[in-house]
Amino acid sequence: MKHTVRLDFHSCDDFGTGLVNHKAKPSTDYSGEQGKFNPFWITRGIFHDVFEHYFEEEHKYFRGKYAYNWVGEIVAMGHMTYYLEHFGHTDMGFDRQPNRSVHDLAAETTLDDLHEIIIGREDDSPANYYGDTLLSCIPRKVLGPSAIEQADEYMYLLKERCEGKVENEAMYKSITRSKIANAHQQGYSMAEKLVPYYGNFWALGSFTELFNIITKLDSEHLAKLWQGVEVTINKKVGGYISWKVKFISVAPTEFKDITYRYEDYENKDKVIIDSDELEYPATINDEE
Repeated sequence: MKHTVRLDFHSCDDFGTGLVNHKAKPSTDYSGEQGKFNPFWITRGIFHDVFEHYFEEEHKYFRGKYAYNWVGEIVAMGHMTYYLEHFGHTDMGFDRQPNRSVHDLAAETTLDDLHEIIIGREDDSPANYYGDTLLSCIPRKVLGPSAIEQADEYMYLLKERCEGKVENEAMYKSITRSKIANAHQQGYSMAEKLVPYYGNFWALGSFTELFNIITKLDSEHLAKLWQGVEVTINKKVGGYISWKVKFISVAPTEFKDITYRYEDYENKDKVIIDSDELEYPATINDEE
């Protein structure tokens, strides 16, 4: 199985210069039209786009009116929950507060905005850029313990925050326990298929280690040299994954793409990173 995600450099007023899925309409600032995804220049955000929220317009449940809807964020959080439960948070670049449950954390990612839509925002910023209601065509799933717990937690927090304050009935009524549970299970199962648990701890750790180093560099400078990155994940026999991160040159006739790889799970290969290589790539003539 091969999984490929292309992230391009993009700049916007609210989030600066970072990487964003090239298929998604990127964010602008709140004075203009809100985009679908924000550019990230932190390891956690890049991990999210590659391993959690990569399916919009590609998977059959996330096309047409179901693409870039709130349900996609809940599915992405199903992915996140799988990784947190099986690999821990430090190797995803995610600093989870120790007194918060995984399911509380997953719920909060969408509840903050949904809460403001349901009770009425105090400002004019368009929080409903993922749709006016929670749409889903995900069929009924056989629910695991994680999905059941997530749905219970989500609906409890939603009621606690919004009961007696509802201004947007359509949004409030569109959020149901069955939608949350099935979306969470969908994401959890997709993540389990993408990165099976056994033997892949070092693969994820090396990926975040790479971007922990890269994101310390100046993204505005890198954006002048590289269009973006293409991440390819291959699953081998036994479920082990390898990955390849290719920085795509803005001037391929002047300097070449640069590729970083993780392939050997048995020897736990370290990815060797030369920051100067990214900041000051050698020209093709120099190499020759």
